[in-house]
Amino acid sequence: MITKALTIALAYLQTITRNRSFLFQMIVIPLLLTFIIGQAIGGGADELPDPNTKWRMVIANEDTGSLATQLVEYLQSTPRLEVQLVDRAAANAAVASADTGVIGALIIPADFSTKFASDQAVTLDYASFVASVESQYLEQSVDTALGQLSHSLNAADVSADVADELGLFATSDNPTTAQQTYRDDAVERALTAWETNPPVVVEAEQASFQQSDDGVPRGLNQTSPGLLVMFAFFFTIGGGSSLIQERTIGTLQRLMVMPMRKSTILFGKLLGIYIGCLIQIGILVLAGAFLFNVDWGNSPIAMLVFIPVFALNATSLSIMLAALVQTDAQLNSVSTIVVMALAALGGAWWPIEIVPEWMQQLGHALPSAWAMDGFNDIITRGLGLEAVLFEIGVLMAFTVGFFIIGIWRFRYE
Repeated sequence: MITKALTIALAYLQTITRNRSFLFQMIVIPLLLTFIIGQAIGGGADELPDPNTKWRMVIANEDTGSLATQLVEYLQSTPRLEVQLVDRAAANAAVASADTGVIGALIIPADFSTKFASDQAVTLDYASFVASVESQYLEQSVDTALGQLSHSLNAADVSADVADELGLFATSDNPTTAQQTYRDDAVERALTAWETNPPVVVEAEQASFQQSDDGVPRGLNQTSPGLLVMFAFFFTIGGGSSLIQERTIGTLQRLMVMPMRKSTILFGKLLGIYIGCLIQIGILVLAGAFLFNVDWGNSPIAMLVFIPVFALNATSLSIMLAALVQTDAQLNSVSTIVVMALAALGGAWWPIEIVPEWMQQLGHALPSAWAMDGFNDIITRGLGLEAVLFEIGVLMAFTVGFFIIGIWRFRYE
């Protein structure tokens, strides 16, 4: 039975691959619509910056003091910064043009350490070629470094004052020098403690490449799976139309005189439709990834399970509709209405989250809404297989119902 069914399935696939018009409608048109509509309703897939990217910064350190050295070392240790030491002229030239790739330049004056240590006003010159997120990050890094130095100096002053009150410097030959040496050492210890045991540690985690602030898909993240769902239904219903055509011209009757059961013939036809649908979805997924930069989620396993389930559901719908109509012309008329309703109400044209509550409930009476829920959970929300098990169960329930009706009502003659 399996061998004969596979032969029939392959014969169907060979037939559709020779139909260039059908392939154009099922592959090229959805890709064109994906790009056009995706750009119209929100642009491309959301992209997060590469966390390993480093931003170039130049520093002209004209101060030979220890605090200036500590400031430079802190900025050099900042993960996202690539720091280069230059002179003042080179620093100014680096931010004069975007061609250098330098985001910002910092100039530390010669009296920085002296004034900063004595709590006097001191000016650091910071310049950037253009205001940007990267430039703001550099400014915040400089502010953070200055804050760390300031807190370390305050801690050292308190420590030195306490030591002085305890009379630790009174026995020294030069109490003033001893106190300054103690204070400098306290600054070093405070900075070391800050680096090895910071008071606050922020742990950042990138949740999902496609995750939006409100979980609602936008742009190509909406249109790519949406048109995939819509044209998968068109593809499988087109396969159902071929069953009616073969019944009309007598091909099915001729197959029934061969030594095989009716169920084998129908199984082979449906298997061909199912495999063709999987191929179509695979092409659309790969094209979305490589042509439109659509990221299909963080869980390949979830996609590998969900796609075959959805394709099976679309195949079951095709046999049900083919069983409920009399002629190919009727199916062509009904299929357009059915697929458009599935797409519009199921959230394939626009996010179902933006429509009224009653329309969302109506949409979830259709398999397309559950298919879109599953794709959005995987793509937009970055969830895995466990998160879409309920949607898989609902789609399988629809599938079983469609197959029961379709196989029960289908006529071979």
